[in-house]
Parts: sequence; C-alpha cells; structure tokens
Amino acid sequence: MENAKKPLWKVEALEKLEKWNESYLEKKERDPLSNISALKVGLDLSNASPNGRSRLLSYVKVTLPQLFPNPTLLTAAKRDFLQILAQRKAEMKQSGYGQISLAVGIARWNGSSRQMPILIYPLEVEESEEDPSKDTIKLGRRPMVNPSFLNAMRSDFGIEFDFSSMEQNLDSGQDQFISQVAKEVGEMVYGFSAEPRSIVGCFINPAIIIRDRASRLMADIESGKCEVKILRDFLEGKEALQRVEDKEDCDPHDEKEAGDVPNSARRAARLASMGQNIFLDAPASSGSSALALAIASRCACEGKSVIYSSPLGAQKEAFLQCAKDEGIEGLVLDVDDPEFPRAVDSQLVDSLNFQSEEAVTNFNRLADELVGVRSRLSNYFGNLHKKVEPWDLSAYQVLEKLLMLSSKKGRPSNRVRLDEDAAKNLKGRLEEASKKLERFGRLGGFSLKPEDTPWYKASIFTPKEASAAKERVERVASSLLPKIQAQAERAVKECGFPQASTVEEWGKHVTMLNNLRKALDLFSPEIFELDLPSILEATQSKEERTGSSMGFWERKRLQKQAKSCIRQGVRVEDLHGTLQAVLLQYQRWRSYSSNSKVAVPDDLEEMVADLEALNSDLTALDAILPAPSSGSVLSSGDFKEIESKISDLKKAEKSLETLPERESLERELRDMGLEDLIADFRARQLDPSFAGDELQLAWYASVFDLIVQSSPLIASQDGHLLSETAQRFSDLDRLHIKSISPLIKSSCMSRLSEFLYSNPKEANDWHSRLSSPSFDLSLAQFEAECPSLFRLAKPILASTPASISTALPNKPLADVLIVDGCQNGQSSEIMSLLPLAKSCVIVADLSLSASPILASLAPCAQKVEAKRWAECDERLQKFLSENGVERTLLPPSSRDGTEISGHALTGQGVPRSSGPVESTSQEAEYVARLAAFRLGQRALRPSYHLSIIALNPAHAESVAEAVKKMGMREKCPELVSSYISVSDISNVASIQRGDVIIAVGYSKMSDGRLLQQFGRVQDEGGDRLLLSALCLAESKLDVVSSFRAEDLDESRLTAGTKLLKDLLFWSQNPPEFTPPSPSASSNTLVRDLEERVRREGYGAVEYLGYKDGVKIPLAVGRKEGEFDLAVFTDDAKFMSIPSLRLRYRGIPDMLRSLGWGSVFAWSVGMFVDPDRQIEKVAKALNAKPGGKSMGIGDLEDDKG
Repeated sequence: MENAKKPLWKVEALEKLEKWNESYLEKKERDPLSNISALKVGLDLSNASPNGRSRLLSYVKVTLPQLFPNPTLLTAAKRDFLQILAQRKAEMKQSGYGQISLAVGIARWNGSSRQMPILIYPLEVEESEEDPSKDTIKLGRRPMVNPSFLNAMRSDFGIEFDFSSMEQNLDSGQDQFISQVAKEVGEMVYGFSAEPRSIVGCFINPAIIIRDRASRLMADIESGKCEVKILRDFLEGKEALQRVEDKEDCDPHDEKEAGDVPNSARRAARLASMGQNIFLDAPASSGSSALALAIASRCACEGKSVIYSSPLGAQKEAFLQCAKDEGIEGLVLDVDDPEFPRAVDSQLVDSLNFQSEEAVTNFNRLADELVGVRSRLSNYFGNLHKKVEPWDLSAYQVLEKLLMLSSKKGRPSNRVRLDEDAAKNLKGRLEEASKKLERFGRLGGFSLKPEDTPWYKASIFTPKEASAAKERVERVASSLLPKIQAQAERAVKECGFPQASTVEEWGKHVTMLNNLRKALDLFSPEIFELDLPSILEATQSKEERTGSSMGFWERKRLQKQAKSCIRQGVRVEDLHGTLQAVLLQYQRWRSYSSNSKVAVPDDLEEMVADLEALNSDLTALDAILPAPSSGSVLSSGDFKEIESKISDLKKAEKSLETLPERESLERELRDMGLEDLIADFRARQLDPSFAGDELQLAWYASVFDLIVQSSPLIASQDGHLLSETAQRFSDLDRLHIKSISPLIKSSCMSRLSEFLYSNPKEANDWHSRLSSPSFDLSLAQFEAECPSLFRLAKPILASTPASISTALPNKPLADVLIVDGCQNGQSSEIMSLLPLAKSCVIVADLSLSASPILASLAPCAQKVEAKRWAECDERLQKFLSENGVERTLLPPSSRDGTEISGHALTGQGVPRSSGPVESTSQEAEYVARLAAFRLGQRALRPSYHLSIIALNPAHAESVAEAVKKMGMREKCPELVSSYISVSDISNVASIQRGDVIIAVGYSKMSDGRLLQQFGRVQDEGGDRLLLSALCLAESKLDVVSSFRAEDLDESRLTAGTKLLKDLLFWSQNPPEFTPPSPSASSNTLVRDLEERVRREGYGAVEYLGYKDGVKIPLAVGRKEGEFDLAVFTDDAKFMSIPSLRLRYRGIPDMLRSLGWGSVFAWSVGMFVDPDRQIEKVAKALNAKPGGKSMGIGDLEDDKG
C-alpha cells in the first residue's frame, strides 16, 4: 500500500523536500535537553544558599544576592547570569524565541555519556537597568518532564512512563520527585542515577523541535501521506488557477481588514478568509506586518482562527505593535506571553460587557456615506472623461481644447453657439470649414461693407456670372444708356414729347410710338387728320347705331374717307375696331406730344430693340445686386441714377475678381449653419487668420453645452463643490478605515460572548481558574482542555516558528496560517509550520527570496502582487534595476534631498576567534557619528527612521553599543533610539524603511590581509539579502566599509560578494545625481495653471518625475527649482488609476513621506475659476511646515 501511494508524488518535488530537510539536518544544533554538556553557559545552584534555593523552588521571586550571599560566589554567579541573559537576547534576535529555564535533576546511566535534565521549569526574569544584582528570577508555570529524556527511555529501553503516580511527589517537592524517578527507573535501567542538581540556562533549542517536526512531516510524505494542501499540490504538480486581479476598490461594506493597507492586501485577505492558499508578493520590510494583520483580522472577523508566525522576532513584535495601533490587541495572543491566563481572562470579562451595536452602526453608516460620495466622484469623473457620441469627445477633452483656444494668440472670444444639427454637420469638418472661413475672410468677407463696393453681396457665384455682369454694365454704360438718352432727347424735338427722365417713362413713349407705328402700317398718316370720332360712328354696325342721328349719305361719305386712308394691299377685317385702336393711340400721342401732326421716328425699331436690351440688362443686374435700403432698383430709376450706379459698378469692376469665390464660400458656410458666426466676425471685423480658432471655440463650446445638457451630474458640479466632495471622500475613507477595527473587535467579542452565555458553568469555571494566581497550565495544556474557548478568546496567535514549536503541539490548531517576513527563512522552519492550519498565507518578496521553498510553493497558491514603490534616489533604483529589481520610482522633493555616499575607512582589526575580522571599533564609532550627522541634517518627522544594517551580528552589536553611547553623549538617548535602529542583515525582512546605512564591518587583519569570508552575504542568496537591504533605502544611503572594492579577489567571489564589490565601487564612485525632470505635456489645463502660478511669482514645472516613474502633474515651489508642493488634477494618468483610494489618498500620502505637500486642482475649477485654484496653491505653499532638525552630530572625516 505504501508503494502504491508513493508514485502520487512528483519525483522532482519529493527530492526537493528531502534536500531541504537534509540541509537542515546537517546543521549541528546543540541540544542541552539531550546532553547538558551542550549548554553554552549555565548557572549551577548547587552552591546556592538553601534558603534562597528553597524560595526559588517555592515560586517566590529571588535575586542573585539572595541565592549567593557569599561575595565570591555572587561575582561568579553575576558573570554567568549576564552571559545567560546575553545568550537569550541573541536567540531572541535570531529566532524570536529565548527562554531561560531551570533544570532540576540530572539523569545518567551506564553505557551513555549523556547527562539529561529531568524537569524543566520556565523562569521569569525581571532585569534591572541599574544593577544586575537586582535582577529577579521566579519559577513560571508547572514544569515539564524533559521530552528528550522520555524519548531516550523509550528508544533505548522501551520504557513508557506514567507520571500520574508521581505528581503528588512533585507537589510536595522537587527532590522527592527526582528520588521517585531514580527509584522507579533504576529498577529497569542498570546504573541509572538522578542527581538533585539545579541549573539555570537556555536549555530549550527550538531548532531541535523544528527539525523533529519537519522530519516527522517528511516521514509521512515519504509514506504517501500529506494533509497539508499546499504541500500536497506541490508534490502532485498542481498549480493554482490564477485569477485576474481586480485593482478597483471593493465595496466598503465588505472591507473588514484592519489598517490602512493597499487593495492587494485586502484582496489577499478576502481570498484567505475563503480558505484559499495565498502568496502575497510584497516588498520585504517591517511594513509587511501591517499587511499580515489585515489578513489576520479579516479572517478573525469572519470567525476563523489564525496563527501568525515570522522567523524574525522583530517582525512578530511589529505585528503585535500594529495590532495595538489598530486597537485589536485584545484579539491577539503572543504565545511567548507568560501572562497569557490574565490576557485570556481579561478578554472573557470584557466580552460579557461589550456593546457591539455602536461599532456596527458606525461602520455601516460610514460605509453607506462613503459609497455615496465615492459613487458621485466616480460618476462625475466618469462622465467628465467618457467620450460621448456622436462627438467622440469627452467633456474633459472639450474643456482642455477650450482652454487651449483661450490661451492662443488673439484669444478667440465669440459667444456664438451652434445648434445641434450644425454642430453634427461640422464634426470632422472643422479643418475644412476653418480654411473656408479664413479664405472667406481674406476675400473681404469679414471686412467689406455696403459702402465699400456697389457689388457688395451681389449674387454672383461663378466667374462666368461675374463676366456676364461685367459685360452688362459695360454695355449699359457705354452703349445702351447713352444711346437711349440721345433717342429720348431726339424724341422731344421730333415728336414733341416731354423729356423722359426714367427708363419707365421712355418705355411708355417707345411703346406708344410703337403702337402708332402699327397703326401707320394699316393707314396712311392722313388718317389722323380725319374726324375719327365721326368716322367711328359711321362705321358702327346696325346693332350699335342706337341713338345715332347720322344720315345714310353722311355715313357713306365718312366710311369712304376712312377706307381711302387704308394702305394699298392692306386688308382690314374690322374697320370699326381698328379705327377705335387708332383713335386710342392718337389720343395718347396728343397727351404726350405738343405736335398735332403725328411723327414716328424712322429708327423706331432700333429704339425698341435698345430699350429691350437696356431693360434686360438692368433687370438682370437688379436680380444679382442686393436690394437697396431705399427700395429703388436700376430698372425703375431715372437716367441720372442709372448712370451714376452704372458708373459706380463700372468703377468697381475689380471687385468682381473676388466676388464669385467670396459669395460662393458664404453660401457654403451658411449651409453649414455658420450664419451667426459670420455675422459675429463681420461685427468685430475679425482678422481672417483667427477665423479657425474662433470656429473651434464656437464648435467646442456648443459641444460642451450639449454634453452638459445630456449629463446633469456634470452640470451640477463646479470646481469648489468638486474639491469639497473629493476632500469629503478622503476624510470619510480615513474614518471608514478607522471604523473597521472596532467592527472586527465587535464581531469577535460577540461570538465569544455568545459562547460564554451558552456555557455559563464552563465560563465561570475558566474565569475562576484563569484569574487565580495558582493557575499552572501551559498554553498547550490550556488549548487541549478548552480549544473552543481558546480560539474564541484569542482568534489570532502571534509567534515565531521557534516559539510556537515550543509552546503548542504539532497538530492543526487554526484555520489560517500566515507566514510573514520569511523570504530568508529556513525551508524546514516553514515546513514545520504548514501542518498547523488548514490553509496558509505567505507574505514575502518572492523576487528577493533566498528561501528555496517559497519559489516552489508560490505556483501552488493564489498569487497576489503588491505594488512596489521606490522612494529613493534615481541612481539607487537604476543600480537595483540592473540587478533585477523593478519598482515604480517616486520623485523626491527639493526640501528632502537624496544622497548616496560610500565611506571607505582605513581600519584594521583582530578577529574575535579564528576567521575574519567581523567588526572594528573604529568603523562602529564612525557609523554612530555618521548616524548622528544624518539626523542633524534632517527636518525630522514622526515617520522618519534611520536603519543601520550590519553584515554580521558581531558588528551589529558593536554599532548598537556605539550608537547608544552617542545618544548618551548627546544627552538624547530616547530620541536617538526612537529614530535609529541597528540590525544585522539576516533580519532585513523586519527592518523599517527610511534612510539606510550599510555597515560592512569586515576588515583587514593587522597584517593587511582581507579574508574573503562574509557570513550570510557570502552564502547562497546573499546577493538577494543585499538587494533587500538596498530596497529599504529612501532619501539617503550610506555604505561604510574598512576596505575598498579592489581589495576583493574577483576569482573568489560568490553572487553575494560580487554584488558587495559592485556596491562598494558604485557607492564610493556614485554617478552624478540627476534630479527629477519635467516632461513636455499636451495637457492644456496644467500648462495654463503653470503659467498662472509663475505669474504669481512662484516656481512651477509640469509633470515632474523620473522616466517610467510617478509624474507630478504640476510641481510648485516658492522659488524656481525648489519644488515641494505637488498639484494633482484629473488628467489621463490620474484617471487611469482604477483605485479611488490610491488616487485621492495613496499617492499623495506616499509623496508626503518624501517631503511633498499636495493639493488638488480639478479641471472644471481650472477652467471656470482659475484664480481660486491659484489661491489654493498659494495657501498650500504657505501652510507647509518647515520642520526642525535635531542639530546633533558633526561628522569627522575618518575615511582613507
């Protein structure tokens, strides 16, 4: 069956696990529990006073003088005890666990050289800062029987102990218990003895327990058993299905993660609360503890139990501090806390009186309001930046275009608004229309007036029409009009007509003469000399003769006279009717002419033809010329007017060269709907070169009005109201974040309260026991007896792999395991943690991880990547990029300058033992002075921190001592300790970001040789340790060494030491500093604001930043080049950030840590009321704090 299960695992995966476990087993770890000779230093109480020893074993606090009244013994005891304290401190720093214990009873037996403690008591030590002799020690809870002793008895002799029968002896005294063990075991083991000795020391080595747990896990895996899902997936070769990451803010009602953390952490928390395995790939620093707390708190809020563990004790402390800062420290239990009974009991009591309604109500109220404000902001900016059909433009783009137009030379200023149809018609044709408008203007379309030319606005659209009009004018002026005037004058003389003054009058004359000509074509001129009225009476028909007295013969005579006048060959059918017409024409003649004798000019036909030609030309000209305001047209004017107008037209014939094109263009422009715009241009006598800009202004303004009409939300906002809304969002978001922790606490306390009220007897019993001073259960025993109460009272356990391995059993204890700061952790340490929970969350920087297990497990978990921001010098980021570390660079402010310095000292030293020189006092003191110098340079803020990172623990201790002395010397030890931390590089994942000093420590020996041994940096993954340390640096980076890069032998370099050599050379010869530079931008709104800011006397540049980094839309300073105010606006970059929280708070807050102030100037405000935006900028500049430096430390040049 075993063989059947083994093939389930991938061979490569199994081999990796075995390799990691074997590499851990190869380390020779000391185990004082297996053999007391492995104890580094111990304090033997054999010579202690009986009274002092008795008091100690009776759980009473004692001091060293009480244990050793003898001065000589006391001196030795102090020395040993100080060494024990130092060992505990070192272990705490290394693994997060350091326990001083009291071993009572030493077992030995024949055939074995081992001496094993039997009973192990935890000791509680209270250190005195003044005098070690005042340190107190006290026994902790009930002792445990040494597990190594039990294992040895079981494995060597097959003895299984039942200590229940011996417990009463333990209660009556340790000596009796040891005697009982000696008696019972001695009966079964030859030569067994148990000495009643008592020894104080650090007996428990967690590495042994971790090794055993990892070995047992490997044994199960090799047998085909694996209950840990992420390990099982790894062994089976299953990779997690990676989901597309949603970068938008989630519903505030579903945000149940404590702390102001990025959305990536919230997403990881949501997935973890669903039971998924998560890998949160985040930059390594103490800040990752806040991300871990967010995940832990979300899980706890949803009723899940959590174990938080970090291989670094400092990281665990950072996690506990984060919980305290968020007000949920009551939900977290430090497994190292000896006062855990009191902590649990306090939680029980608090839960019974806890009122959860207020926290829930406040959270929901803030979340509801935040949703509303966020929705308004999102919708407004969404509508403002969303392209609208049919324009294919956003309101923002239109505003930008309008502002660009208003800033142009000539500054278009028309207020014409086009109707929707005209605006649609012009879409995509603005350039065409602009060219036509400009051409129209250059042809005089905007400047010509009616008085400028008689051809003004003549309806002539083609050159052919212009040529025809010109010919008509020429014909009238040179031929027709003079000729007709001459004919009219001759008619006065020849016909006796009155002088005709108008064409119309002359036309009547010619018409009358023409009619007379028709009469004379029938009759001879003598007809007009007859008595035509009598002849008409004589020629009447019988029917018409009523009332006539004319006789027959008289009628005949008159008829004969009339007929005699008919021209020969002419036949008149109706003589009476014809004579009537002749009489009518004759009467008209007599009304016009003073001559009684009719005279028709010989050239009458020519007169008629000339008149028709003149009328034709004048009518045609009237049709194309605009109607005059007087209403008089050419064809109805007198000869003088016609002559004058025709003369004017003839003189202005040059106008006809441009008239057709101008009129044609005007007709086209009117068809485009630009009639009002042309009228505006004419009224303002617009320079044609500005016509295109004016057209764009009219079109974009019209489009903006139409867009606003379609979006009431845009119409309802102005710059001031929008600023208030954005500020309200930021304020609400901060309040909402603060309301989450009370909600989490409320949720957890409600579940605990419900459990207690449901189990009153059990609750009262545990309250009595936990509050009793005699409570002696260990944490593991308490968890075993009441696991439900344990998990409800303390849903989050904080630990290190070392501490949890010694405090709690190796079994599933929680729903979720969070492993933080483990990028350089041992693979076996991480493996030993995995069986403690159903699912796990790993928080580490995968790209810089030196732990092989992380890279292997990462594909088997849902990966969530946190954004990597770089708040450092551009030169440093470039160095990191060359070594594979990519981050988004933030621009430093001018107030907080960046600096990179390499300090090469000339010191030599003596090694503490065989091996390299790990530290020199000269370098340690120089680093302390350098730290003081850096503090003296800074305008300190509460968030400022200076991290000193030594490359080995020995140098870290030396530097820490030197810094402490410096603080005492400057009389500000507390201030120095609050701003400066000293760590060795192995703890890089728990170090706070800020200014960084890398203290190499290693030095040449007194003979000038440099041993190329560099501890962790030389080992595999050492390069990633160095890169992690460099990633912590922000404004200033110093690298201090007692040798130069060229002192390293190239042929003996590992990846880590090669990077160290490169770092030394680079820092000692840093590239020239390149400040963040402005970028050319097409954003008109920002450019206009920049110009206005400059006019106010401030310095300003657009889009300041580094390539591929964050760009500040407008950087402003009191002086040119001294920029420390970032002005943000809703430009394309801003809108491309999906998270509103990152937009309005995240980036400004990050820049604030670099010395930037921030203010928002919205596009609508910049367009509608730019002066108010300038006031905002000026107010923000004047409100910026100056900051004060510590004013300590002068750096002397100790460099070689």
